Amino acid sequence: MSRFLSRRDKLRRAVRRNSADALLVTNFTNVTYLTGFTGDDSYLLVGAKQDLLISDSRYTEQIE
Repeated sequence: MSRFLSRRDKLRRAVRRNSADALLVTNFTNVTYLTGFTGDDSYLLVGAKQDLLISDSRYTEQIE
């Protein structure tokens, strides 16, 4: 398991413990810590079963 996936799993458990459906991470430093994605103007939605990395089209190749 990658360190990024491990970090998101830990966060996902905290989200569930607090009875939330998801958490939106808006600080790009935190997005980088959780995903390894280094582009700014990005958001990460951590849900109960999956995550969604949101950014603009300048970073399409890096996100893939």
